[in-house]
Amino acid sequence: MGPVSTDTSFMFLKKNKFGVIFGMYHDQVVTPFKALFKFNDINITLGLPFIRISPDHGVAYNITGKKIANLDSLINSIKFFNYINK
Repeated sequence: MGPVSTDTSFMFLKKNKFGVIFGMYHDQVVTPFKALFKFNDINITLGLPFIRISPDHGVAYNITGKKIANLDSLINSIKFFNYINK
């Protein structure tokens, strides 16, 4: 399937339970992913000469040291990295 617009791709994601959506630009995909999945998704950049996997959130300087950060996306990033490097 594809290519489809960003809003349509997320409609298909929800209806068909896809595990991956590819976007040409970071902001096309990350914003709707955050709205749908909160802290459970990860970001993978393709086409680089190295593996780049990151949590879906930013650095959150405003909560540094407060011990209130949600670690789910970071943990999922590490799990995925370990999975692909077996």
